[in-house]
Amino acid sequence: DAPSALTLTASVAGKRPEVGLKIAVNTQGILNPAKQSFTFKALDAKLSGFADKLRDLDVTVSGDLAVDGARHLVDVKDFRVQGKGNLDRDALSLQLAAPRVEVTLSKAAGSAITANLKIAGAQRSVNAALEVAALSGSPSALAISSAKFDLDASAEGNVVKAQVSTPLSANLVAKSWDLSKIMANITLSGPMIPQKTVTVPIQAAFKADLGKQTVAAEMSS
Repeated sequence: DAPSALTLTASVAGKRPEVGLKIAVNTQGILNPAKQSFTFKALDAKLSGFADKLRDLDVTVSGDLAVDGARHLVDVKDFRVQGKGNLDRDALSLQLAAPRVEVTLSKAAGSAITANLKIAGAQRSVNAALEVAALSGSPSALAISSAKFDLDASAEGNVVKAQVSTPLSANLVAKSWDLSKIMANITLSGPMIPQKTVTVPIQAAFKADLGKQTVAAEMSS
């Protein structure tokens, strides 16, 4: 099927909580719910307005995105999310980039995926970053060598710092996921901590098999 022009404009309004959002989407797309597939080429989506404590929102989404859920195929090119606004009186910014992700019947490949969230204010700050290494393998033996999450947040003199990392393997056909070596290091400091600073190292593992409806998890600190 050839992509056709898809256009969507919408407004969302509410009073409890206060909401005033405008959405505009333009793309060349194909939607096939029966085959669990969709394609968006030259996606150009925008979100603006406010929602409760989130104000002056300006979010854009762009790129090419195609997913075939029935055959476990993914094709992503130059997919980006960029956003800014205010949370209460604090400045907020968001960025996500997935330059290339490809899962075909025989292989999985691409580039790293990165995301960053920042909140900056007089009494509060947050800097959260995610980096997922490039895919490798195939749909039945998908591998990601490292997924890393870093957090540095503070509020009213209290500080939380965290680093979490894990390799990931998956079988998209069997719907199973394995995070075999989750390593986390969490540091808390400030007046809320009697010792002023506490560091907690954590080791964990997580497995999920949606086909068999089983979940297993282990954790130690």
